[in-house]
Amino acid sequence: DKAVRCLQELFVKRGGRIKDGERILKVVPGQTITVTTATMTYRTRNLVLTCGAWAPGILRELGLNLPLKALRINVCYFKEKNGTSNSVHSLAADFPQLKDEDCAVYAIP
Repeated sequence: DKAVRCLQELFVKRGGRIKDGERILKVVPGQTITVTTATMTYRTRNLVLTCGAWAPGILRELGLNLPLKALRINVCYFKEKNGTSNSVHSLAADFPQLKDEDCAVYAIP
């Protein structure tokens, strides 16, 4: 998916590291967060978990009981009129957002 790849490229460009496909065994919070996976142990100041619909189960296994609820949403893609590329360079610094009490909508340029 081009949109996900684009966000991943931006994340890495700004100093993030992506570790995909590593089963998390333990997360120890603190000023330095320790993450133990099936293959390695990492230490970091910041951690982003992108578990998607599996988040409640995965986070519960890690001792993080957050009131999360997975929702099915519609995702729409539109071709750009000006034909610029879907690269990390075409992302705006912030994403336009619309919010009300029942829904939230965001767009990635």
